[in-house]
Amino acid sequence: MEDKVTETILRDIFEKKVLPMLLERNLKYGDNNLTRRGVKGIALRTEDKCSRLWNREGVTDDNRDDIEEDLADIAGYGLMGLKYLLGGKL
Repeated sequence: MEDKVTETILRDIFEKKVLPMLLERNLKYGDNNLTRRGVKGIALRTEDKCSRLWNREGVTDDNRDDIEEDLADIAGYGLMGLKYLLGGKL
């Protein structure tokens, strides 16, 4: 039962937060900003987002949205990296 709840929550996060952000940013910035350096470029961008999280002073009402966006960015970069590796055009 708990696995089904987790699956539902993860699907909801992906459909409402991660996927719309990925599509919007892909339209806005195109593919070159990720394909230019391949997996290393994706790792660099992911590291930048992780550093932002590391430097935050915990979760507060003032920064909750920023932290959600950072985490969605990290998930998005992971998905774009998999797409790149699996041969899909970024």
